[in-house]
Amino acid sequence: MRSVLVPLLTPTLLYAWLWMALLAYRELTMAVLLSSVENITLPVLTWNAWLGGSTGVSAALSLVLVIGLVPLIAIYWYVVQRKGRTFEG
Repeated sequence: MRSVLVPLLTPTLLYAWLWMALLAYRELTMAVLLSSVENITLPVLTWNAWLGGSTGVSAALSLVLVIGLVPLIAIYWYVVQRKGRTFEG
C-alpha cells in the first residue's frame, strides 16, 4: 500500500501545499481582519506603514514579500510543468 499510495499522493499534496501557501501569503484583507497586537504579520506591517505615511518602509516591506514569493512561485511552476510532462508522456 505504501509503495503505491505515497508515489501517487506526493505530487498532489506538494502541489496543493504550494498553491495554498501562495494564496495565503498574498492575502491582505484576511490578515488585517484577523490581526491583533500579539499577532502581526508582514501584510499587516505593510498596511500600517502605508496608512502611517511611510511609503518607503511600505515599499521595502512589499519588496521583502515579493522576494519571499518568488521561490514559492518557481517551485510551483516546476511542479506544474513536471506534472504536465508526466501526463503527456
